[in-house]
Amino acid sequence: MDKLGSFHANVNPHLRLQFEPSFNHTQRDKCWDNNSNLNPIYETVDSVNKSSSMNFRFTMGLFDKAEIGFNISPNLSMSRWALKYQLSKSKKLGVAMVFGANIPLGNGTEDRKITAASNLASTGIGAVASYQYSEKFSSDITVQYCHFLKQSNKHEVGGFFVNTDFGYYIFNNSIQIMAGLGYQNIVDDIGDHSLLNINSGFALVSPKSYDIAFVIPYSVYGKNEAKNIGLEFYLTIYLH
Repeated sequence: MDKLGSFHANVNPHLRLQFEPSFNHTQRDKCWDNNSNLNPIYETVDSVNKSSSMNFRFTMGLFDKAEIGFNISPNLSMSRWALKYQLSKSKKLGVAMVFGANIPLGNGTEDRKITAASNLASTGIGAVASYQYSEKFSSDITVQYCHFLKQSNKHEVGGFFVNTDFGYYIFNNSIQIMAGLGYQNIVDDIGDHSLLNINSGFALVSPKSYDIAFVIPYSVYGKNEAKNIGLEFYLTIYLH
């Protein structure tokens, strides 16, 4: 199973379907400036910015070597498409490639002269490696690059993302304890936008029917980005 921010190199069996509703909540009241100094966002200490969202993901395995995925927000404003192809698999090591596209659908009035990044289509490519140290202990790493098909009004071109996770099973493999790091970097008119998160969480595992995961992402370093703490919930349902 996928852990926190990274993917697993394995793919779904042929025609096996996953359905995954997810929820995330984030709070922020400080941000890092261009010199990575942490400053309050608001003048008053009792102010805080909160945001919440939901997403729905559908994934299906193809020929035991690939899987295709589709992700969409509840208001149908953004769609995300992905293909993962398994290059190799051994008892301990798995390697895969991922290809994707973010396609905004829109759900409201837009000014077509304002090319905000959230309104632009983008494509991405990445590599995934998974290593099984033992029956209980494993790690995954995912490296991705995303490129906007059109330059935004802030002259954003693309972004670089790296996630690495570790997982350990307990209680007869019914619970997986997880921890990892996530880093992202995007460049625009202001300069570098960098963010480093520590991710932690656990998953209740029932491989034949469902997984339930709880994740806490916490920002520890950044540049021109807000310092976030959040809570994420994932319910992965396996349909045969």
